[in-house]
Amino acid sequence: MKCLFTIIGIFWLTLGVAQTAAMGVIELEITGMENDEGQMLVGLYNSEEGWLLKPYKGAFGKIANGVTTVIFRDIPEGVYAISVFHDKDNDGKLNRLFGLPTERFGASNNAPSHLDLLNGGMLNFNYWVEH
Repeated sequence: MKCLFTIIGIFWLTLGVAQTAAMGVIELEITGMENDEGQMLVGLYNSEEGWLLKPYKGAFGKIANGVTTVIFRDIPEGVYAISVFHDKDNDGKLNRLFGLPTERFGASNNAPSHLDLLNGGMLNFNYWVEH
């Protein structure tokens, strides 16, 4: 099953005066929802071990006109991956039938869903803050 959402990442650069490490903001616009029911659940991952189990940061997005925007703040430079799914019934989990998802989902870089974890870097993207 191929990725069903378009994820547009907008990386805003922020430099805090009191911050010692380079931190920034990742803003995602997710399009392609067939309706505005429920919410979007978005996970930002910084390690393969936590992929789909324990996000580095998570967010809920309200859907309006088939689009949602989520913002992750205070993100250090590094390598990340993103997962999203349309939680139509607001139960906080990806519903399945016979092991297959019944709610739409996607991942960073529009990677095919058959990829195993973060293998080969297909889901990964590099994030850095200009100094």
